[in-house]
Amino acid sequence: MTCDENRTCFMAVANRPYQKYVPWFLYFLNRAYPKAYKLILLDGRIVDDVRQMLGLIHGNYEIRECAFPEYISTNATEIKCLRWLFYEPFFEQYDCMSIGDIDLAIYKESPSYMEQHLKHCEQLRIPYSNFIRPANAGPRRVCGIHVIKPREWFAIMNPIIEKYRSRLAHGDICLPEHGFNEQLLLKMIIESELGEPPYNLS
Repeated sequence: MTCDENRTCFMAVANRPYQKYVPWFLYFLNRAYPKAYKLILLDGRIVDDVRQMLGLIHGNYEIRECAFPEYISTNATEIKCLRWLFYEPFFEQYDCMSIGDIDLAIYKESPSYMEQHLKHCEQLRIPYSNFIRPANAGPRRVCGIHVIKPREWFAIMNPIIEKYRSRLAHGDICLPEHGFNEQLLLKMIIESELGEPPYNLS
């Protein structure tokens, strides 16, 4: 399955301690897939030194400050959970959307990043591409790089997203440990119409 780069969106989140990775993330992503849309969601305002670095980076991206109005600031677990709990209607214009970590570099590949993940969706007949972490990696959870077919994914997941965003904002979710955000994503998938991931997801 092919995917037009123009119809791809990369989304990541960052709280204040992780803002330092934003220019680095965008630099490599702009080199790899310059026509793809990149959206970075921050819990607060851009710090001055990061803003200066972003002035040197040109490309098809948007930095959205104070993207989560119910939070003044977030901790590392909250901000990572919030990436699964954000939706806007314009996402549905894309054929492929990658939601992942800000502290990594994405390089150009052949087949492309998008083609690989959409092929995975096609093979498993589900609107997302991910994997279950090995049993020795702790509690059962998926990976923090989650690629979706937006129209199909959000049609199913929006009620779950609304439920858990409200619960997180009201402190109704215990955030016990490293990797909880990946446990939450798996819980959301299982609770939705998608149900248990395919046995061969890994």
